[in-house]
Amino acid sequence: MGSDNLLNKEGRPFRFTVLINQGNDARRKTAEIIRENLKKVGIEMEIKVLEWQAMLHQFIDKKRFEAVIMGWALSRDPDAYDIWHSTKTMEGEFNFISYKNDTVDRLLLEGRRTFDFNKRKETYNRIHRILSEEQPVTFPLSLMPCRCSTKGLGEWKRHPSAYGMILFIGMFPKTRLNGINVHLCDFRFLTLLLRCTP
Repeated sequence: MGSDNLLNKEGRPFRFTVLINQGNDARRKTAEIIRENLKKVGIEMEIKVLEWQAMLHQFIDKKRFEAVIMGWALSRDPDAYDIWHSTKTMEGEFNFISYKNDTVDRLLLEGRRTFDFNKRKETYNRIHRILSEEQPVTFPLSLMPCRCSTKGLGEWKRHPSAYGMILFIGMFPKTRLNGINVHLCDFRFLTLLLRCTP
């Protein structure tokens, strides 16, 4: 701990900047909570608020950031190839943290090539276990807004995964709504993405 109450290594204080997009209250509040908690352990985090297009094209696409708070959402199909595969690191692609893991690459392809429900589920569970262990990103918050509700809708069951980034197939039970079987799957996820070394 240095005289400025910051952790330091060889005289270099532990400080970094996190980017958030303007107009998103949940991300701003999340950043403020993270900043206050890091301050208690000797880490200084500056919050930089940017207009969405500027943040995306001038910083994220160009990999000019230390940390960023963003959100991800997938459809009911939990294929996350575009987010995690090591070939998806070019400008404008989703693996902008340059994450690379040969096993994850292989499993992502395996998940795309099988139609067997149980095999796919196990494949994606294995991917999640690896991501949970390696922590290429941190998932501090999962927003799960309910778009509809009715009396007797049924029991909500949260998947016991380590974090809530991807909707697993069959994660939520079918529920009857006005006599129609539906899957409750309209969720958004907020994530803190830390850049990996390319």
